[in-house]
Amino acid sequence: MKITVMKDLAISGLVLGTVQLGMPYGIANKSGMPDVNTGLEIIQEAINGGVNTLDTASAYGESEKIIGLYNKSKKDSERPLVVTKVSGIKPGMKDKEIFDYTVRSVERSCSLLCLDTIPIVLLHSFVEWKNGGKAAVEALEYLKDRGYIKLAGISLYGSDDTDRVLEEPVFDAVQVPVNIFDLRLVRSGALERLRQKGMIVFVRSIYLQGLLFLEPEELSGKLTQAKPYIEKLRALCSKEQRSIAETALAYVRDQEAVTGLVLGCETIEQVRKNIELYHTPPLSKEMTEEIMDCFQSVPDEVTDPRTWGK
Repeated sequence: MKITVMKDLAISGLVLGTVQLGMPYGIANKSGMPDVNTGLEIIQEAINGGVNTLDTASAYGESEKIIGLYNKSKKDSERPLVVTKVSGIKPGMKDKEIFDYTVRSVERSCSLLCLDTIPIVLLHSFVEWKNGGKAAVEALEYLKDRGYIKLAGISLYGSDDTDRVLEEPVFDAVQVPVNIFDLRLVRSGALERLRQKGMIVFVRSIYLQGLLFLEPEELSGKLTQAKPYIEKLRALCSKEQRSIAETALAYVRDQEAVTGLVLGCETIEQVRKNIELYHTPPLSKEMTEEIMDCFQSVPDEVTDPRTWGK
């Protein structure tokens, strides 16, 4: 497993996303949420396979608690590097409320995760930063200074202003969505600017919550707009004799700016499969160029899961 050392943290190239361990998640999820023991086994299987980094959030149901149960049973040296997120900063909150809320949220995460210091804490969205403003940033600085967190950052969506993030000194890390259907951050050069700034870059949604695997006839509502792109993807993978999962993962993995790929699992078998996929060969130059050509204008109703139910 590739390990990248940045800002004194050793981060595995594959990151275990744990939203599925704490709540039902994903339109292609057929298994549902695993029980606690299975969740702990999933974490251990990932660790055994070289994954040393877990992604979670205060908003992910029981996820932090399950990671905490795992950490409680391990020595400090055996515990994974954890990335969690602060959410729930509302518009109209006063500065002191924002500061206190952010600090309490991280203190609660420390308690649930059974950690004195959380390696990386992100604001859960650009909206959290917009609502929290200077007070949220001051809270993150305070938490750094007091040793509750090592690094701070923010989770973004494809249309968010990455350049504003680059101007904020408190942010050391970002999490962004990139996948074969959503290439906005690649095309705009935003990924490259993040790399040049020395940011830790986590990429999520490489399978677009499982949309890439759905049969065209399974699509309904706004997602019917995805049909021609899914058909193109299937044809491309068939021609190159590579699976959809292998193609989608390899395309994002090999972006130079990417520090870690966040991939969630509901079963131990999925953990093993993701680790296997991570080690597949790179795509050919021709296939990479064809992906850029085929999927340059996929509509937001397909690429942004926030719009799927609207």
